[in-house]
Amino acid sequence: MTSGESKKFFFLLMFILLVIFAAIFNYNKSLNNISDNLILRILDEKANENINDFQKEIDMRVNLLKIIASAKNKIDYNKFFSKIDFNEIENSCEKDFYISEPFSENENEYISITTHTNNLVVCGTCAIKSFQNIFYTQKYESVYITTNAGQIIFSQGNDSDLPNFNEIIYQLKNNLSGFMEYELDSQLKILNYRPLGINNWYIFCSVPKKIVFEQSKNIFANTYNLLLIIFGSVLIFIFYIVLSDRKHINDVKKVNRQLNVVTENIPGAVQSRLNDSNFTLTYLSEGFLKITGYDREQIHSFFDDKYISLIYFDDIQRVKENLVEQLSFDRYFQLEYRLVKKNGQIIWVIERGQIVENLIHSVVIDITELKNIWDELKNNEEKYKLIAEESDSIVFEFGIKNGVVHSCENLKKILGIDLVIKNFPQDISDLVFSEDIQILSSLLNNIHDEFSECELRLKNKNDKFIWCRLTIKLIFDEKKYPIKALGKLENINNWKLEQENLRINAQTDLLTGLYNKITAEKLIDEYLNGDGKNKISAIIAIDIDNFKSVNDNLGHLIGDKVLVEIAQKLKTLFRYTDIIGRFGGDEFVVFLKDLSPEQKDFKKIANDILNSLRAKIENNEHCKISASIGIAIYPKNGLNFQQLYKNADAALYHAKKNGKDSWKLF
Repeated sequence: MTSGESKKFFFLLMFILLVIFAAIFNYNKSLNNISDNLILRILDEKANENINDFQKEIDMRVNLLKIIASAKNKIDYNKFFSKIDFNEIENSCEKDFYISEPFSENENEYISITTHTNNLVVCGTCAIKSFQNIFYTQKYESVYITTNAGQIIFSQGNDSDLPNFNEIIYQLKNNLSGFMEYELDSQLKILNYRPLGINNWYIFCSVPKKIVFEQSKNIFANTYNLLLIIFGSVLIFIFYIVLSDRKHINDVKKVNRQLNVVTENIPGAVQSRLNDSNFTLTYLSEGFLKITGYDREQIHSFFDDKYISLIYFDDIQRVKENLVEQLSFDRYFQLEYRLVKKNGQIIWVIERGQIVENLIHSVVIDITELKNIWDELKNNEEKYKLIAEESDSIVFEFGIKNGVVHSCENLKKILGIDLVIKNFPQDISDLVFSEDIQILSSLLNNIHDEFSECELRLKNKNDKFIWCRLTIKLIFDEKKYPIKALGKLENINNWKLEQENLRINAQTDLLTGLYNKITAEKLIDEYLNGDGKNKISAIIAIDIDNFKSVNDNLGHLIGDKVLVEIAQKLKTLFRYTDIIGRFGGDEFVVFLKDLSPEQKDFKKIANDILNSLRAKIENNEHCKISASIGIAIYPKNGLNFQQLYKNADAALYHAKKNGKDSWKLF
């Protein structure tokens, strides 16, 4: 041990000795106060015990009265009750008489107990002597029960032990409790008095003061012994500290070196500061100096170590309020604010730390670059959100297995209703067109590829179905397992209608709206090779007689009008399932599907067509039209369209040759 360490040890030892002796002196001086407090505490505890025991004994007797009253039988005298009276009382109030009017004084050393049960008031009397066994007494304690006027009701001791009540009569009359010290036969005593809680009765407990002093002397002797033991232990501990001090110093230096290495290599800055109004700095790492551009001396000389001066002015109040708020319920905090560097640049930092005994320790990290990226992403998100709001589509995210939706816009902009999707697809199942439900189920049950989509019809606010396209993109985890999906629902009704119009235009004759030759031929062959195979069907070839004269004499506009009227008449003559087409010019073809026996009357069918198509054009007697008809029957006259059409056309040729306005069956 060096001389400096020896001096430290000597002064430390002297200081400890002075502290111990001062404690012994102070303890000896306050012994009398300790004795008095001990007496009062003992009396207080004894009074509580006696009151509780007395009231428990009374409660036991009241409960017994209740049991007896409920029995309603004749009661024999016993050691608890000298007399039991039963009185029937009509409309008795619902209260316990023991609580409101429990006792009355009795000149014959009895007390009265009254209780109430089942509209019955029961009175019982108890000898006061029956309570003698409940009070805990020792040679130095006496217990008395008196009225607040000083009349003794019960005593467990010598009645002469009581003091003059005139000194405390005011406290007794006002239902107060307390202590008093009095002398009896040259002996000091301490008396505790307090209301018993029953009638106007008081309980008194007294104890000789010298007995407590005897106990105090024992305590004082034991205390001296304890102090000597503590003193010896402290000396041993000090020697141990001195011997191990050098090793601890080396260990601390090693830990400090390691801590400095860690501190200087943290991706950010470490600081410690006081939790005062200026955030006064007590420690700064090199990382902090690199972030701000200042050196330690400049921070001290320019800012007087006030960290608040480095914070961007507009953020100071917010930083203080957030710090107070977070530290009000936890010792850890996290702040985000701006600092002003030495070159005037404003940077964003995030600070995480904790407070220990009014000292804040934290790590500060420069997040300016991340903040810029975040702001850019946020701006892009706003742009995308604006684009999405302007587009006729919604985007949502849902779990593949449970359908739980994590984020979703409502359907109002597509369907005009305020339905919010929370569970997909259950929440939209009532809106799906019945024929498209299976399409949706098939899509959801067979998602394997990254992208899947389907087209389906959803009901809008006008109860009309509009076409929508549902696109689903799977999101995979690092193990290539799908964990969730992104869904996009867009309105394609206009596009779908345009496609349908294009399809119809491609399949129909633009003038009459009937199927064109290519489409009619395709539909007829599909039927003959599918549902209509081996079923009786027929193809009717129709050619308009004298139609050339209409175009030549009245013009092509009138001719086109005549063709449109012919097409309308043919539609009214046949079923909507039959195929009607215009094969060019004034030639029409009708294909009759799956003919019933009544529909096989080709003579009637042909005559109906002939009668319907005979007409005068523009009321011109010299411009009339009629029709020539040829009929071929499937499968008798052909097994496909080409064969049937060829034979029907041949029959039409014979009808023309025989004078027009007639029909022929092949």
